[in-house]
Amino acid sequence: MLLRVTDERWNTSVKKISVEIYAPTPQIQSVTNSGWVIGQLSEKLDLEPVHFFRVRQGSDITKITPDATRTNKEGSFATGTYFTMSWALLWLSGARIQITERWLIELPWTGYKIEVSWANATNPLRMDLIDNQGALLYQQFLVLPEGIPLIDEKNSPTISSNALVVSPRNTYKMIPATSWDRSVPWWGYIVDENMQPIAAIAQDGNIYLIQQDASLLYGTRDGFLSLTLLVKGNPVANIWYKTTFFYTVK
Repeated sequence: MLLRVTDERWNTSVKKISVEIYAPTPQIQSVTNSGWVIGQLSEKLDLEPVHFFRVRQGSDITKITPDATRTNKEGSFATGTYFTMSWALLWLSGARIQITERWLIELPWTGYKIEVSWANATNPLRMDLIDNQGALLYQQFLVLPEGIPLIDEKNSPTISSNALVVSPRNTYKMIPATSWDRSVPWWGYIVDENMQPIAAIAQDGNIYLIQQDASLLYGTRDGFLSLTLLVKGNPVANIWYKTTFFYTVK
């Protein structure tokens, strides 16, 4: 690029300069219970526009809102809430499927079932709605907001709102990962009486299989999602999602 300077007597000087053009990188840090998106730019820049887009497989990328969110002097940004509906109604293969305000799946007819798949290194915890012919109708993935406490109900019988509550049965117990495995803080393990781990629970709500004969059963408790941990078909613990959180649906 050439920089050209001319004075009032038409004396001209030209200098070759290099100009770097780039966009600062926005990073989403958290999503609140009410649907606010909070984040930070890679630099402290004031009034920078940040746009949010929805990306779905098989669909074009679309803006969530027509206007940009502006950063403050620290380069931080926070949106208003993007969530206005408290429930959803889906029609799939002739079946009327209602998703409640806490995003519980209500089964349309007898013979339909909900299967729960463990989280792994590449996929979050997943719930599949299966019809009476064995066909997959609907998939749902959950993500808890940041800051939700992981609580052992044996030690905290009185539970306030907004908590991930684990209720071990009989001789089973929950061991905090901070004392069991310091490489994964804020996690917990459900173990048997011999301290053998059955499953691992992350603070974001994902549950990971450790013992191969374990499984998860979908259910509800007091209007919230509650998963039962089974070993060889016998219930050993309940994981109660007593909070409002966000799902990705497919």
